[in-house]
Amino acid sequence: MGAQPVPRIKGGKWPWNMDLAINLARVFETEYLGDQFRVMYEENGDIFNMDILGRDIIWLTNPNYLKEMLATQFPNFVKGKSLHTLVESVLGNGIFSSDGDIWKHHRSMTRPFFTRDRVTDFDTFDQHAETLIRKLRERCDSGMPVDFQEAITQFSMGSATEFLFGHCAHALSVPLSYPGQSFTAETEHNAFTLSLQSVLGLIDIRLRMKLPWQLNEIFGDPTLPHMKVINDYLSPIIDSAERDAQKKKDFGREDNLLSFLVSRTSDRKEIQDELLNIFIAGRDTTASNLTFVVYLLATHASVLARLRQEVLDSVGATARPTFDNIKDMKYLRAVINETLRLFPPVPFNMKESVNDTVFTDPETGVKHFIPAKTACAFSTLGLHRSPKLWGPDALKYDPERWLDERNQKYFLANPFIFIPFLAGPRICLGQQFAYNEISFFLIRFLQQFERIELAPDGHPPGTLPPPEWKNGAGRMSIEKIWPKSRLTAYSNLSDTRNRITNCWERKGVRTTTAVSQRVAQDDTGDQYLPAWVKTPLGFVVLTTTCVILRVVLTNSWNSYHRHRDLKRMGAQPIPKIKGGKWPWNVDIAYRISSVSKTEYLGELIGPMCEENGDLFHMDILGKDIIWVTNPNYIKEMLATQFPNFIKGPSLHATLESALGTGIFNSDGEAWKHHRSMTRPFFTRDRVTDFDTFDRHAETLIRKLRERCDSGMPVDFQEAITQFSMDSATEFLFGHCAHALSTPLSYPGHSTIAPSEHNAFAHSLQFVLDHIASRIRKKYPWQLSEISGDPTRQHMKVISDYINPMIDAAERDVQAKKDVGGEDNLLSYLVSRTADRKAVQDELLNIFIAGRDTTASNLTFAIYFLAMHPHVLARLRREILDSVGATQRPTVDNIKNMKYLRAVINETLRLFPSVPFNIKESVRDTVFTNLETGLKYFVPAKTTCAFSTIEIHRSTRFWGPDALEFDPDRWLDERNQKYFLANPFIFIPFLAGPRICLGQQFAYNEISFFLIRFLQQFDQIKLAPDGHAPNTLPPLEWRNGAGRKSIEQIWPKRNLTAYSNGGLWVRLS
Repeated sequence: MGAQPVPRIKGGKWPWNMDLAINLARVFETEYLGDQFRVMYEENGDIFNMDILGRDIIWLTNPNYLKEMLATQFPNFVKGKSLHTLVESVLGNGIFSSDGDIWKHHRSMTRPFFTRDRVTDFDTFDQHAETLIRKLRERCDSGMPVDFQEAITQFSMGSATEFLFGHCAHALSVPLSYPGQSFTAETEHNAFTLSLQSVLGLIDIRLRMKLPWQLNEIFGDPTLPHMKVINDYLSPIIDSAERDAQKKKDFGREDNLLSFLVSRTSDRKEIQDELLNIFIAGRDTTASNLTFVVYLLATHASVLARLRQEVLDSVGATARPTFDNIKDMKYLRAVINETLRLFPPVPFNMKESVNDTVFTDPETGVKHFIPAKTACAFSTLGLHRSPKLWGPDALKYDPERWLDERNQKYFLANPFIFIPFLAGPRICLGQQFAYNEISFFLIRFLQQFERIELAPDGHPPGTLPPPEWKNGAGRMSIEKIWPKSRLTAYSNLSDTRNRITNCWERKGVRTTTAVSQRVAQDDTGDQYLPAWVKTPLGFVVLTTTCVILRVVLTNSWNSYHRHRDLKRMGAQPIPKIKGGKWPWNVDIAYRISSVSKTEYLGELIGPMCEENGDLFHMDILGKDIIWVTNPNYIKEMLATQFPNFIKGPSLHATLESALGTGIFNSDGEAWKHHRSMTRPFFTRDRVTDFDTFDRHAETLIRKLRERCDSGMPVDFQEAITQFSMDSATEFLFGHCAHALSTPLSYPGHSTIAPSEHNAFAHSLQFVLDHIASRIRKKYPWQLSEISGDPTRQHMKVISDYINPMIDAAERDVQAKKDVGGEDNLLSYLVSRTADRKAVQDELLNIFIAGRDTTASNLTFAIYFLAMHPHVLARLRREILDSVGATQRPTVDNIKNMKYLRAVINETLRLFPSVPFNIKESVRDTVFTNLETGLKYFVPAKTTCAFSTIEIHRSTRFWGPDALEFDPDRWLDERNQKYFLANPFIFIPFLAGPRICLGQQFAYNEISFFLIRFLQQFDQIKLAPDGHAPNTLPPLEWRNGAGRKSIEQIWPKRNLTAYSNGGLWVRLS
């Protein structure tokens, strides 16, 4: 990439800079806000790399690099999994904690709400401002100081809940604190407020933990009881909004965000996540900025006087300000911006790179290499206060800089030096709302008060700046309060009892009044750690001990909760079996991972189900797995309780290096987004356009005839994989992979060397094989990839193959104006999203599923036709009668050929493309046995595995001849008796909301090829002499049970089922 590494600095004295990590965590409690970072940037420049606890973190203050992160290279920088996990228990998957498609979905859903009419409707602001100002005047008249930060937090809480929820939290009904009263008792009016403050404090503690924060929560998530209070507060409000939405018909007129969301989605979790995300951001931004505005006005009387004069001149002493008033008040905007510059609401931020990239310094031209999955931290506070970017008076509070030549010289020359609301695609949706609310309140406030004085006598001991600050550098020497940061900046510090209080001020017209907030606990655990723990060895010993202790205690704690919850739900536990002889069923895990090498497909699972029933529970390597073969329970997983069963983070991590976040490797909102984006492409016209199929079928049949004429056998599995590769790439990419240009193998030569025509196919197969090996590992697969991900170089080949096609499709879309007429999936996707990663992920997901389903089913269909000549003869007769010996089949021909469909379905029944599947429960639920009425408890976050091949072959569900290949079962009374009575006994394409989008496409492609193939060939014979050694069934299989004793090939599976060593046949 022609780049150099980011300069690495040592930083601390201990390994992995553990001492620096401890110091950075402590700095928030003992030093001036951002001072440690200021020193680091002064010593090391505006970009450097430091290892913190074994993790590389790149630190930035160069606005050009920030522009690349936030704007020009936006798709390549995300919040990342670590931060998402940290805030998930509170923010869920809302707009501020999500990335990629989930973020896009939330952004597109919420953005239309913030119209000009809504953010300039000041009725709510005015009502709450009037209430607060009345309370401030009462305190003013008493001569006592007031904690303005507490007061303005009540105001922003009330106005935000009413604007967003349509329901006021009544925070202003809680009395203001007096000096020495830091805690506010919980009441019906502030339980929601106090619980919200608690969870934000707990998230902040997680952020500042020197050890992995999960170790501090080994006994459970402390946010849960507080989130229950929050949920109990929001649930009735959401219920009411849903009832109102059902009665209302005119969408688009909603006056609060909750009603707006309810009218657009029925997902309550999504609604609550979005509400809390927007609410927390809006409330904290307003409260933080107004706190520091009033602080700076109290310390700059001349600015206060000038601003108040502008208020009186523009609005008057009593009139309510309008939007036009606010827009014309330049000095007011300058005061707000200057406060946001010196005290941005979010002083520090972090991103994570998705792919390798470079930052280019426009001044020197030097390129710095940023590796994939690297944390990139930036200090908005350091950026806003930099003399290099803002001039020599950068640390001075001077609103004039926004009105004189300095504005042109610094800010307008590079707007990325001022990012209080971030920038680029993720710029804050509520930016204008925040400016309006802050402006409105300041006008109303200054219409009533003309003098503001700080009241240090209101502060508890230990909460004002330490005396040594007077000798400090920069603003530290002049600060009258102690600015700190949790998720947002505030005026606070913990005293000797670990309690935080606020900035006290006096304000008045002729008398005095003032301003504090409730105390929040702050504990990073330092004072409880003995000295030995703070050594490197002690750190390792403590961490290891805590991990082991956490596993033991978590299992015990979970067992207790499960027992309690299943009683509450009136259910019984799923029967637990021992299974193996070794602890944690290590021997069973070994057999499962080895079964594909030595045993018949599904052989291990079948006997387990016969012995233990259709629902049982087994501990494998310490992980609970529920095994399911009852179609009624599977119906609950796939359909009736669909939202409660997902693929889960473990499977997502396993597949991510190949499938990314595409439709087959995503859950929740990301899956909904991909599904809704892709589904419209699979119209009847597209899936019944047989031109592509016919062209590639003709090429393959010509190759097969040539081999037939030579008298040599052919590997049909290899041949049909080439066909499905070419037809899938052309249909989906608009560009053929030319797999059919690769010569077919001869017996003894089954490996084709990579070439320009098959490099993509070769790399794709490697990636799929490797992912399958991860799934079968007897231990965590990550341990085998410590030295690196072996799929990466092959994914580069795949990306290099696809990227030029995406480039061409983007150019075509720009040149074309009629969206909707695209003839391939790539063009269709490019016309609907500019996210190249989303396009590539979606293409690969659909392509792999389409190619492998077709290849697998056609391989086994030919195998069965070779094994059952009477079925072959009858099917060929139907083809000749319906289509003829040479004509191309039409969709009506295919629709009317009942026996053809029966042959395909019978093949899918005995050899489903995906023989095994897995889900994970999201929350506690129950499976109900329809025959006995018994309820079985399924705990949250439990793996539920089901064997499609076992269900498809069960004599209980398909009758005594279930193991026989008999297409007639789909045409006679057995179809009515078994399948139509319970369709969930046949799920080759899954079922429910996640049923395969390309199901009809697959049926059409398979049907079309079989017709064309059987128009040319009337005999198929297996050719075991073509197989390589050890690829045919072992001799001992002849004494096995079921189909094992009659199988002529060795069926195996990676992600999909296939025939070991190929399917060698002779054709005539």
